[in-house]
Amino acid sequence: MSLLPPAIFEEPTWLTTDDGLQLEGLLSEVEGGRGWAVLCHPHPMHGGTMDNKVVVTATRTAAAAGLSTLRFNFRGVGRSQGRYGQGVAEVADVLAAIAAVRATRWLGFGALLGFSFGAVVSARAASETELGLDSMALIGLPLEMFEIPRPPLPSGGLQVVIGDQDQFCKVESARRFVAGYGSPAAVLKVVAGSDHFFGGHLGALSTALREGLPK
Repeated sequence: MSLLPPAIFEEPTWLTTDDGLQLEGLLSEVEGGRGWAVLCHPHPMHGGTMDNKVVVTATRTAAAAGLSTLRFNFRGVGRSQGRYGQGVAEVADVLAAIAAVRATRWLGFGALLGFSFGAVVSARAASETELGLDSMALIGLPLEMFEIPRPPLPSGGLQVVIGDQDQFCKVESARRFVAGYGSPAAVLKVVAGSDHFFGGHLGALSTALREGLPK
């Protein structure tokens, strides 16, 4: 049986976007950590927040790998200012989060992990701006719903992680997306028995994600 990573201590923080919005987040610093991870949540118009169980699992998995973490609410979600930006304006939110962690003393390995809508926005952000990532995980990438660019391959590789019963991403679509890189550093992980939301499969999701993080 795959075990879930342990809970971590997180403290509230605020991010400022280039268009002047304040976004709420939760920050966890690993003393003597090996780098950082930014986590992006699912669709704001369908109840997605930084407290989503997949995002929390990914956050704890990154922390267990020795990474300091930042998860945050996109614009218009929770106490974050602004309004839903169609997955376009939210690119600025991802850039603000990465700028915030880079402004700290966290150096080393840098990872960006997004779930569903968060994976879409992460892919767009990495495609539009050179982020200098070491790792990227696109979880539940909804290829049947969105036009999603193939972001540059990070130096330490990219994972697409889906359930084999995902309602919004066929396994074959994910295979084509990953195969488009033509590199073994781009990997597809399929969680058997899971749908898009990974209910009952969070331990297996954590195990899959761990393979793309520092050993």
